[in-house]
Amino acid sequence: MEKLELAKIVQENFGLASNGSNQSVDMIKTLANLTLMKDFQSVVAEHITHPFNVKTPKAKVKRRPDGFDYVESSWMDKNFKEQSKLYSSELLHYSEAQGWITIVVRLTDRITGNSELGGSAARIQVKAGAGAEPTFRDIIDKGNNVAAALSKAIKNAQSRFGHAADIYGKRECLKTESEEERFKSMLPQISNISQSSASAFTKGWKEIGVDFTEFLDDWQSWIDSRIQQKRADA
Repeated sequence: MEKLELAKIVQENFGLASNGSNQSVDMIKTLANLTLMKDFQSVVAEHITHPFNVKTPKAKVKRRPDGFDYVESSWMDKNFKEQSKLYSSELLHYSEAQGWITIVVRLTDRITGNSELGGSAARIQVKAGAGAEPTFRDIIDKGNNVAAALSKAIKNAQSRFGHAADIYGKRECLKTESEEERFKSMLPQISNISQSSASAFTKGWKEIGVDFTEFLDDWQSWIDSRIQQKRADA
């Protein structure tokens, strides 16, 4: 916005003379700063939401044996680095337990300061016939297993920035088989406590579109609290 336009706004809306007085100049500077701030916020908002609007090429989408689609790590990495040219990465967690490597990372877009976490796990591959506690001689290629867990954790964080949202967003809207089984096992427990609550539980399960595990966790806490209350009253 031009200085003369700002001066006119000051004069018309605040009754101040646009003759270069200190009061008018201060008001013009304030309005100019507000305009710049608004423009900056628009640029940041566009930067953050842009990945959500990028369609994933069909050639980069593969299908897993369980029927879910996934996106090649190389394309995710290229897309993320093109969008977030100034970024930092941090390893937050690494552990090995029960034959699995678990990794949690944090990616930060240093342009906006936005951070996202990503986590994944990979099984430590061992030779056929290895015992319950395999030795280093039984392990096939641990470095490859670490790389797989790290790659998937990074991709998980990248997806939270909106990359391949058209693929991974659909997955979040689908109930998994284990979530469906958990719902079926919880329903009789709730029915035994309250039929009206069971109806609310069933209705909520049909209508909810995301966060299925969180929904079930909340109801499990409700079940546990009612059981504890019943025991206390006995």
